[in-house]
Amino acid sequence: MTIAVKELGTVYTVGSVLDRALKLGPSKALTLSGLYGSSKAFLLASLFRRLGESMLVVLPTEAAAESFKDDLSFFLGTDKAIYYPSTETLPFDDTPTHREISGRRIETLFRLLDPEPNICTVSAPNLMARVVPKDGLALRSLHLSVGEESSMEAFTSTLSALGYSRMSMVEERGEMSVRGGIVDLFSPGYASPVRIEFFGDSVESIRSFEISTQRSLKELTELRVLPSRVSPSASASRARQRLIERANLLALEPRRLEALSRRLRETDGTETADALLPLFYESPLDTILDYINPRGIIAVIDPSMTEATFVEFSSDIEAAAGRLHNKGAFFVEPAKLYMEPEEVSSALKRRRSILIEPLKSSGLECLSESNMPLTHTLAAGKAAGGRENSGFLAPLAQAITERLKGKFVPQYFNEWQPATFAIEINPPGISNVPIVKCGIDGANHRAKMICLKSKMQKKNNSH
Repeated sequence: MTIAVKELGTVYTVGSVLDRALKLGPSKALTLSGLYGSSKAFLLASLFRRLGESMLVVLPTEAAAESFKDDLSFFLGTDKAIYYPSTETLPFDDTPTHREISGRRIETLFRLLDPEPNICTVSAPNLMARVVPKDGLALRSLHLSVGEESSMEAFTSTLSALGYSRMSMVEERGEMSVRGGIVDLFSPGYASPVRIEFFGDSVESIRSFEISTQRSLKELTELRVLPSRVSPSASASRARQRLIERANLLALEPRRLEALSRRLRETDGTETADALLPLFYESPLDTILDYINPRGIIAVIDPSMTEATFVEFSSDIEAAAGRLHNKGAFFVEPAKLYMEPEEVSSALKRRRSILIEPLKSSGLECLSESNMPLTHTLAAGKAAGGRENSGFLAPLAQAITERLKGKFVPQYFNEWQPATFAIEINPPGISNVPIVKCGIDGANHRAKMICLKSKMQKKNNSH
């Protein structure tokens, strides 16, 4: 895949396009079209490297947002590209979000608050949903260091307030267990649970461990514990008061609120559903756009389809509110939970933005070369018994060899990502870059060997 950009008959390099993007002022947009496949991710990854600020990429659907994050990870590595998942619940559903999903959402928001920039993908419907205010969230993490004076009782009490469930053994994020002077917990933001040993009121050791074997993995000197769920800033009693006020406006019968009010009282808000968040905050909720620094850039993939999704999801919200009203059920005022399509569009227009059209249209036309013919050839070879005959990778080997003969310099030989690899011609964002990408583990491994062998042959020939 190669990329160049044409405007009024003039062809520009990728670097020239990135220069234009970096010079965008507030409320200014750059429109691009004609990009094939992962060339969109490559271009945005190159821009992210040079920008030095967090970016947000908006896509029409949840599947597209998650897939695009994988493409970005291919070019940037897994530590920079993040994905903000949906709650996987219907509008106004007062069922608490699954603990694993809630943890991933909180981790993403904290990542966007970090000084270190990240590039985040989000679906159009998820962008419309309001989130916990960033100023409140920033204060809800807990830090612990080896040697620190800390009461284990106070520590576990704080974990409960952050939404952690006490279990006999930790298996999932958002769980903790206590036995003797040891506290196990699994915090969002960590790949493995951690074990904290207390000696009196002092933290003696912190180490990660394997769930299945319980064996230690790594000694840690400090720990940052994130909330397991979005922790409310107001008391449950204040939330129940707002609940009653809203119910009176809806003219609901008291019995309709009994179960909901009881749950708020018994859990003190730690098992709060996202659909009830406005009850716990004095100030309006934020949007994920508020987590992106104004100097950052918002990219919208397929703007027309994305805007259509805004309208469609808004209709779903309105229909859901109508059904709940007709049933005499409780629901929070829609405007406090979701943005209207016009509000989203207005917010996007106030930001520096890149609009990537799916077809050649207005703006800068990108001249990208697709790898689809090669992909189809490999797929046909595999279908014809390629797993038994490694020769089905011959077209890929030829393509790699041709790129190497063309003085393409291999990069990332020590940074292989699962099921993917890349070859670049020059430092990212400087010139046109052809990419070879495999999505099959076995093929990826064999292709890696081809690359490494070609690299060694080229090195030996130079002596």
